[in-house]
Amino acid sequence: MRARVNLLEPGTRVSEQRLRSSADALQAYLRDRGYYRAAVEFATQLDASGTRSVVTYRVQLGEQARVELFNIEVAGFDPAKVRPSLTLQTGAAFTRARLGEDFNRIRRAIIERGFLAPRLAEPQAVYDTATNRVVINVTGTIGPQVDVKVVGYDDLSASRQRALLPVNREGSIDPSVIVEGERRLRNRAQQQGYFFAEVKAICSVNPPFAADIENNPGTGAELCANVNPDELTDRKLAITYQVELGRRFKLTDIRLEGTNKLSIADIEDELRTQRATLLGFIPLLGYGRGYTSVELLTQDANTIEARMRDLGYRKAEATVRQGVSIDGESLIITFDVNEGPLTRLTDTEVRGNQLFTADRLREARCRNVPLEDPGCLILGGPFSASIARADGERIRGLYVDEGYVGTTVALDLVELPPAANGDEGVRVIYAVNEGNKVYINRIITNGNVRTSREAILKSIPLKEGQVLRAGSLRESERLLFATGAFRQVVIRPERLQGETREGYRHSDIVIELEEQKQRDLTYGFGYSTDNGPLGLVELRNNNLFGELQQGSVRIRASQRRQLARIEFFNPRFSGYGEPTRFCRYGSRRSTSAIRT
Repeated sequence: MRARVNLLEPGTRVSEQRLRSSADALQAYLRDRGYYRAAVEFATQLDASGTRSVVTYRVQLGEQARVELFNIEVAGFDPAKVRPSLTLQTGAAFTRARLGEDFNRIRRAIIERGFLAPRLAEPQAVYDTATNRVVINVTGTIGPQVDVKVVGYDDLSASRQRALLPVNREGSIDPSVIVEGERRLRNRAQQQGYFFAEVKAICSVNPPFAADIENNPGTGAELCANVNPDELTDRKLAITYQVELGRRFKLTDIRLEGTNKLSIADIEDELRTQRATLLGFIPLLGYGRGYTSVELLTQDANTIEARMRDLGYRKAEATVRQGVSIDGESLIITFDVNEGPLTRLTDTEVRGNQLFTADRLREARCRNVPLEDPGCLILGGPFSASIARADGERIRGLYVDEGYVGTTVALDLVELPPAANGDEGVRVIYAVNEGNKVYINRIITNGNVRTSREAILKSIPLKEGQVLRAGSLRESERLLFATGAFRQVVIRPERLQGETREGYRHSDIVIELEEQKQRDLTYGFGYSTDNGPLGLVELRNNNLFGELQQGSVRIRASQRRQLARIEFFNPRFSGYGEPTRFCRYGSRRSTSAIRT
C-alpha cells in the first residue's frame, strides 16, 4: 500500500499541500476497497537537527460498505443468466476490483451471444452515506451483431480461430483490432510454412448504408478501416478474413554472400528468419518448417547492414534472394551483401577537458582493452559508431568515478577525403562538458522495517560528506544484496541539493529496500535400515536483531547419532569489511545391542 499511495519521496520538502495530497490519495485507495467511512489524519515530528521530519498517517477504517442493489439495464440483453455468477450479490462486501470483475462477466456474456461490440457505459457505484450501502448501475446497449469468418484457410479450426482473432476474444471492432487479426493469421500461416501468405479483412453490413448518406464509411476494406459501432444500430456486421496461403515451403538453408567479414554463424541468433529444425514440433525448440516472411526478411537485411556498419562498412547494403529447390519443396534464403568502402579512424580529439589531460582520457577510453579486441577504436582501424559511443561512455565513467556525476560526453564526426585505395576516413571528436564535483549530503533509507539504519550505513562504502562515486553506488548495492536480508535494493542519487562552502555540489542518496522474509524453517524426515528414523530441522534468521547478521540452529538426529550446530555469521566483522563465521557443534552417539 505504501508504494501505491505515498506521494512523498524521501528527501523531498514537506509542505501542507503535499501532506494533504498524500492523505487524499490514501483515502481514495481505501474507498476503492469499500471503506467509504475511513478517516485519514497525518502528523509530523521533527528530529533533533530540525531539518528532517517523520510523517505519520493514522487511519480509522470504519465498516466496509455492502451492496444494496445491482441494476443491469442493457438494451437487448437479458441479465437473468449472468446474475448468479456475479460476485457482488446483495449484501456482499463492495470493492472496485470485484465490480470490475463482474462488469467483465456481463460483457463476456453479451459477446458469447454474438454481439462482439457491446456499448457499455462505465459502471456507476452510488454510495448512500446514511446506510453505508452501494447501488450499482450498469447501462448500455448490446451493439451490432457481428459475424467473423476466415476464408481460404481450411487448416484453421474454430477454437484456434477464436484464440487468434482479438475481435472474438476482446469484444471490439475497432479498426486496429481488425488489423491485428490480419497480422496474427499471417503469422500463424507463416509458422506452418506458408511464408508469403497474404491476409486481407473485408467488411460488409446488412442492411447496407445508402450510397448518398453523409460520411458513408464505404464497403470492403474501406469499411473495416472506418467502422464505427455507433453507426451500426439495427445492422449486422460481417468481417471476412480472406487468406491467400500461396505455396508451402520448408526453409532448409540461410546463406550469406558478398562478404567474408561475417558468416551466418555470427549473426544467426540475431536473425528473425529461422531455418527448419527436427524438433520444431516441440514448443520453444524452433519451427518444423522454418519461419520467415517478407517483413522479417527486410528486418534481417537491416540487421546485417547494422552489423556491417559496426565493422566499418558504413555504406553496406544487403539484399535478399529467394531460391527454390528442384523438387519445389525447399526454400533457400540468400542475403547478398555489397560491402562498399571501408571507413577507417584517422584521428581522435578531446575537447572541453580541464580536469584531466588528453592522455589520461585516452587511457580511460581504451583502459584494459587488448589491441586485438574491438573494445575501443584504434587509429588506422575500422570505424564503428557503437564502439565510439562506448568509448565516450568510458571517458564519462572516469569523471563519474571521481565524483563529477554531471559530466556529459558528446560525439562528433569529421569526414575526411578518401584515401588512394578508396577507404574513407573520419576524425572522432569527444566534446566533454565537465560537471561539478558532487558530495554526499544525506543518506536516506526507505523500506527498512526490521533492519536498523545504522547497520545499513555500516555495511556500505557510501558515507555522508564524501565524494559521490559511481563505483561506490554499485558496490553498495552489491554488498546489501549479499547480506541476504533484502529482496530488492535500488540506490539512486537525488537531485542536487545546493553547494558546499567550497563551491562543490551536494546530493542526497536514497536507498530503496524491500526486505526478505526474516526467518526460514527447513525440515526433513527419512528412514534408514541401519539407523532407523532420521530427522533434520534448521531454523535460520537472515537478519539477526536487524543488524544484517545471520544466525542458525541446526539439529540432525537418528537413533544412533544426534548432531547440533549453532552458527553466527557477520558479513562485516567490527567494521573491517571481512566476513566472520562462528560455529559451535555438539554431537552424541548411542549404541545398542545387536539382536540375533
